[in-house]
Amino acid sequence: MDLYYNLTRQCRVDENNCRLAGDPVIYFGQKPEWTLHLFSGELGETPTAADLSGIAAFRAAVDMDWTVSTVPMCRTVSGITAASGVLTIPLDANTVRFGAVLDGAASREARFEVRGLDTDGNTVLIVQFPVSCHNVVDPEGGEAPEETPSGYATEAYVDAVVSRELYVQFSADGTNWHSSLTTGDVCERVKHGGTGEWSDAFLIPYGPQGPAGPQGEAGATGPQGPQGETGATGPQGPKGDTGATGPQGPKGDTGATGPQGPAGTADAEDVAITDAGGYFTSDNVEGALQEIGAALDGVETSLEEI
Repeated sequence: MDLYYNLTRQCRVDENNCRLAGDPVIYFGQKPEWTLHLFSGELGETPTAADLSGIAAFRAAVDMDWTVSTVPMCRTVSGITAASGVLTIPLDANTVRFGAVLDGAASREARFEVRGLDTDGNTVLIVQFPVSCHNVVDPEGGEAPEETPSGYATEAYVDAVVSRELYVQFSADGTNWHSSLTTGDVCERVKHGGTGEWSDAFLIPYGPQGPAGPQGEAGATGPQGPQGETGATGPQGPKGDTGATGPQGPKGDTGATGPQGPAGTADAEDVAITDAGGYFTSDNVEGALQEIGAALDGVETSLEEI
């Protein structure tokens, strides 16, 4: 709060150095900071900041009586700063004394005082003006007071009911109920909270089938599953076609000649002949020789007769 005070005329003024009526207000429990602008010169003149250079320390207080033995309602002994004729004063109205003075009263008239001390501790400045100390309706706070029964639900009750978990069940026949919607379900029922009562069954408001949505992106390939057990051996398949003959392999090396065996013998009648000229009636060597012998015997007889 900004306050203005004319040191020459010892009265509160506004920012234009004109006399001001009314008292500043401070409420029980507050800890306000007042900015007090100190002017010098006549009222109505251009404000001139007061010279505070000779003041080494400040203290402030608020009280309603003039009894020296009593503790002030507010007292500030540190934290006051001064610059260019302006004092910044922190106040604390959250005191036991402040509450006791205002107990049972809406407000009390009191006075504010700030003192300036030189380096020797002597008071060289005193500013006083009236203030109005006001009580507050509910200084401590607490629970909301009990409401008068009205027959209507309170906001807190409605909030509590609405915030309870909503349970939903579905059914195909209105008798057998389950918690997940399945094909064939035509009705549902609900309740609030685990101890709530189920509502009457009502039809599920199915709408028309909507269009198929766009296909989503393929998900990442999952890890390979474990190898399954080896299946039973299947029946033997039909015999395949004979494959084409492969190319002939290279000729092997000639083997070594074996030793000559003993000369064999065979009966003449077992040796067949090929008679290209048709000279013999026999088809083996024995028969052919017999025919030649017979012919030669006839020649020899004819020669003897000659």
